[in-house]
Amino acid sequence: MGKETEAPANRITLRDVLVDFFGSLIPGIIFCGMAIVALVWPAFLFVEVIVKALWPSQNEKPGTGELLSGAMSLLSAAASSGGFWTIVFVLVISLAYVLGHLFYRQDPKNPDRASFQRLVDLGAKEGSLEGLPPKDLPRWVVNSPKAANCEFPYINLKAYVEQRCPAGIAKYVDWTPENPGKRTKNFVNGLKIRIELKLPHLYIGLARNEAHVRLMSSVWYLTRLVSILGTLGLFFSALTIGLAFFEGYTIGRLTVGPLSLEHVQIGIASLLATAFVSLLGLYVRRTIERFFHYQRVREVTFVLETAFAIDPDNSMGIWDPQAVKRPSPSA
Repeated sequence: MGKETEAPANRITLRDVLVDFFGSLIPGIIFCGMAIVALVWPAFLFVEVIVKALWPSQNEKPGTGELLSGAMSLLSAAASSGGFWTIVFVLVISLAYVLGHLFYRQDPKNPDRASFQRLVDLGAKEGSLEGLPPKDLPRWVVNSPKAANCEFPYINLKAYVEQRCPAGIAKYVDWTPENPGKRTKNFVNGLKIRIELKLPHLYIGLARNEAHVRLMSSVWYLTRLVSILGTLGLFFSALTIGLAFFEGYTIGRLTVGPLSLEHVQIGIASLLATAFVSLLGLYVRRTIERFFHYQRVREVTFVLETAFAIDPDNSMGIWDPQAVKRPSPSA
């Protein structure tokens, strides 16, 4: 090997900023946009229709009705000013970054297990080319059809590496299904750290793979939450439309007043939009589950292949810093 390139200490690169910032911001923006359509819009419309239905005229509004109507009038007036939307934009971007960061830090284990289970189910179907047939599982990273056994860096990784990676890599994987004691994420994380310290320019590819995994994991989690919000949104939209059929119905001392055709039309539009976003989230989540496990397996094999290409005999201490093979002193 040539001269080692040491990573500069305490230096944050533009790439680090972009990966961390957009890796959190993009999922957050996606979630905020879908959540507004799936829940915020239907809920806001429902409140507006409730006010107009139960207090149709200014003279019949009790204190609560006046408060709700006044709040909505104030909001409508504020929305007509440009400064209002600037504040809303800043708040949404800030909220999107925080929410995106929360999604970004979720454990990829759950989408990995969901993906593995879907691939096993697809493999059980005759003629499926993208699934994992039962006959291939003994040679796969997870040698069992149970999703609970799918946990990074995988119990059967040694057998998988022996068949699909260059000879010599498998000797560094110290665990098997019969002896799983040394299986740990720290093994892969340690390799990444030492590769970054020794040859930081090669670490870029490893970081990119991890960023892709984290991004897809974030999208999986946010679409799952959007499905829950969409269910609530559909409920609010249905209630909004349903109020049109209760004109004249008395609730205590209040009577449901007439609703305009516009409100019914907007309610139907809200119902359709919420259903579309919910179905889109379901489709995206299922699509991710068709490839996420493969992407996760690629991540660990990419780390192993890179480490082996750099240091096949552990002379640089990439595999085990405490067992470095040093050249014998000259006679």
